[in-house]
Amino acid sequence: MGTEIPLVFIIDTTLTAVMFFFIYRTLDKSYFESYFSYFCSEFKGKYIAIFSWVYLVYYVFNVGHLYYIEGNRELIIESYNPTYLTLLMSKVVLFIICYKVFESSKKQYMTIIPLVLVLILHVFLLQSRTELLQLIYLAITFVVMFSLKVSKFKLMISIFFLFCIGTYISVIQGRVAASDSFLFTFNTFFRYKVSAFQLAEYSISLDYSADNILTPFFGFLSEKIISPVFGVNVPIVTSGSNFLSDFKPVPLSGVANVLYPHWSWFYGAFGLLGLFIKVFYYAILLKLALKFRLINTFLSLVVIIIFVQSWRHPFISTSDFYSLVGIILLDCYLIKRIRIYSENNRLA
Repeated sequence: MGTEIPLVFIIDTTLTAVMFFFIYRTLDKSYFESYFSYFCSEFKGKYIAIFSWVYLVYYVFNVGHLYYIEGNRELIIESYNPTYLTLLMSKVVLFIICYKVFESSKKQYMTIIPLVLVLILHVFLLQSRTELLQLIYLAITFVVMFSLKVSKFKLMISIFFLFCIGTYISVIQGRVAASDSFLFTFNTFFRYKVSAFQLAEYSISLDYSADNILTPFFGFLSEKIISPVFGVNVPIVTSGSNFLSDFKPVPLSGVANVLYPHWSWFYGAFGLLGLFIKVFYYAILLKLALKFRLINTFLSLVVIIIFVQSWRHPFISTSDFYSLVGIILLDCYLIKRIRIYSENNRLA
């Protein structure tokens, strides 16, 4: 791997940290605190509870057949065919769970329980720890961005509980014995991060042309828009390409896929200038989200910038794209509702 990739990573991390620091300093903290109260007041009562239970039933019908599949995780994933609604709701579910769990008033368990069951079904049927990590990242972001007064002990216990679920996933995947599962899961977390550095060489060395020059910015969406009109001679992320799914040799874990750091795409396409372009790109996205009061979209971008983008392209897959669209649609709904709320409250 040499010294080039670690050096590029350090430069990118420094630039990203500086950019986020300056944007964070300009935030209206009182607005975020008021928004948290608004969201909790908007999503309460019997209608949201009914919707949560209906969505649980819908989700069970969508994924229930996976329970009867005998085979390894790869066979289960190949058999999983999520609907557009499932993709759109994937992050929305995590957001509502976080809002309701951190709500200081009486917990609305009839809303929380079905959504938690959706999360548990997804984690265990697909044997995936990704959603657990996303929930942890989102919870930490909520505490910081909304200035929530949360018991550090309870927060650590909750994170430890989610970690225990992750260790059990490792066991049912057959990767490790139960006695070694804690250490294995902990090591796996960091091993995946290191594998991303090693995979960066592949995304850097891609042949970036007019067909895919927008892939670093928009990932899946860029080729999806260009392909029907102009065609893509050498697709990277859409059908016809196995770049993301193919396992590639890496020294630490033998083989790996998917985990291509976001900075590596910009660096491969634009060189060192690409790191500055990437930071400017994220700054524009954050500012646009704030300007149009897309608060949940802003929080999603914060999670991406702090926890995700350093080890994978956050917009590269179909699920990445539609899950973000789901959050944007949620915000668009709230923008219409917020005007009614702001007439009698400080939020405006």
